[in-house]
Amino acid sequence: MPKVLRILNRFNLGGPTYNAAYLTKYLSPEFDTLLIGGAIDESENSSMHIINQLGLHTINIKEMKREISLKK
Repeated sequence: MPKVLRILNRFNLGGPTYNAAYLTKYLSPEFDTLLIGGAIDESENSSMHIINQLGLHTINIKEMKREISLKK
């Protein structure tokens, strides 16, 4: 089975989440697909309600975020 991996830098509210989520949900069933995303910034709105509404399983990588940190 062909595999598709989509990676978003973070699950913040905006067009990229809609695009990736709908492509993940409605891609032909012959593809095994996975959506990965990072943490949102405190000043951003989450888009997880879109992911949840579509019933998608995602992997959230909390270390992947917008702000650059030499410590992390």
